[in-house]
Amino acid sequence: MTKRVYYPAVISKDTDSDFGVHFPDFPGCVTAGASIEEAILSAQEAISGHIEMIAADGDPLPEPSSLQSALDDGDASTVTVTLAPVVFPRQDQTRERDAGRGPAVGDRRGD
Repeated sequence: MTKRVYYPAVISKDTDSDFGVHFPDFPGCVTAGASIEEAILSAQEAISGHIEMIAADGDPLPEPSSLQSALDDGDASTVTVTLAPVVFPRQDQTRERDAGRGPAVGDRRGD
């Protein structure tokens, strides 16, 4: 069974820049696009890759902030705040993501 969680994504734009996107719950996860559409598509790739790296390291994911808190923390360059869906795969899929590793430790299928 998969689990879907939504993290706020803040889209901003200064006068002489592209649209920037950052995720308040993931410091350092940033991206940009020449158009707002490009920025949103790029944001989906950025958050997916960032979460994959966190999961690969075995680190826990933060609880999502509320949209309201992301709006409250915005500044004059904030265009909008939206939600980025993140789908967590079933546990057995994440444990065996790398087929070269074989079954995860404690997985009886490898016995």
